[in-house]
Amino acid sequence: MNKKNNNTSSENEKRKKIESNKRPNSISANISRAIKPYIKMDKPVIKVPQEKSIFYLNGINKSALQSAREKYLKRIETTANRYRATVKPFKFGTSLENNYSQIVKATSVFQNLAEKTFGKHSENMKVAKLLMRHGWATSEFFYNDILKNNYNKSEDEILEYIETFYTENNYQRFYRVFNLVIEGFEDQNLNEGYRLLLIKIRKMIRQNFDNYDLFMNTLFSIAEYVCCYKFGILSTNGYIEKNNIKAARKKYADENGSLTEIDLMSMFGVLTRWWDKTNFKKGLEKTAFGRNSIEHGRYDPRRYKKTDFIKLIVFIFNVLMAPDPDKHN
Repeated sequence: MNKKNNNTSSENEKRKKIESNKRPNSISANISRAIKPYIKMDKPVIKVPQEKSIFYLNGINKSALQSAREKYLKRIETTANRYRATVKPFKFGTSLENNYSQIVKATSVFQNLAEKTFGKHSENMKVAKLLMRHGWATSEFFYNDILKNNYNKSEDEILEYIETFYTENNYQRFYRVFNLVIEGFEDQNLNEGYRLLLIKIRKMIRQNFDNYDLFMNTLFSIAEYVCCYKFGILSTNGYIEKNNIKAARKKYADENGSLTEIDLMSMFGVLTRWWDKTNFKKGLEKTAFGRNSIEHGRYDPRRYKKTDFIKLIVFIFNVLMAPDPDKHN
């Protein structure tokens, strides 16, 4: 009888062991699903002091970021505290049965907090794709109100929102991005000549923003320089064209060939559109806005808009903010 009980006890122990080995996989899968849209967050593309790590440009930690940094850190600290409170009861020394519900709760809390901070990834993606088609590069981590505040809105409403976002208060947010671009050139040791040009351009448009159309060709040249630098072809005979864009995109894509990170998806969407071949036969009044039509003198300057200038600066910022493609995965 004792032998039978011992066998039964042994079988129960084996069954529990098997179940405990299975359970972590389901937990891991549950957590993975929750954080998948934000999984690249462990690779900050901007370096600031270690105790204040956030997602911004490589090396920028100067006064231009102070206000944005403080606001961002406050939001992150609030999120972290709530998450700590949720996972605190979890102890590895206790059984999975006792901890499982707590882990599921922590996963749910993390997902809710992440969505509260960054917005819902799937909805952000919809807004980003619409704006991308109109030449707007966007980010899920920097100025992400552009995405979060435009769910279920019409195309016209979204375009009006982003234009107002960058132009209100005398272009305050736009100049913040412009300042970061200039500092990015210094922090990433990019060409000093282009950095000085950007400083002159900023000075001229601050005096009168209507001067913006004088610099469209120059900005496209700077944008191409930054792309060549980022894609590692600056010291070669290569330039930004279909094949090099495709090769660079492949380095950032996942195993299915998709760009799941909005910052990168948006960047490549605008890049592909602006560096696409242009039908010059349409004439200066009808050619598409882009590098080729403007640099080759096939775009009537009277067609320029202030938002075109803003889009170029924001695009350059997104390229500077992108991680090194060879180290991305």
